[in-house]
Amino acid sequence: MNYQIKLKTGFFKTLKYSMTVEEDELILRPELREGFDLIAIKNEDVLELGFIRYPGGKLEFEIITTGAYYFGCISPDNDAEELIRVLKNSFGRRLIVE
Repeated sequence: MNYQIKLKTGFFKTLKYSMTVEEDELILRPELREGFDLIAIKNEDVLELGFIRYPGGKLEFEIITTGAYYFGCISPDNDAEELIRVLKNSFGRRLIVE
């Protein structure tokens, strides 16, 4: 299933991406921008995957891998509980929700 996110790509810049959770990787696809590549993150490369919930429903995420750091927010149109459940199945104890 695809989840809509905004990925931080610069100091004050975010771009819309779709996040797909597959069996052995997490895929981030840019939506409308050319020149930005698909990001495929292997499950074994993920050190930590964290979510922070804010009052009002805002949900931010961070993905820490062996070679990169990704930060952004989940679109409020997504079912956040479903996304967290799917990620928990894939990443187990590496997933932290605050």
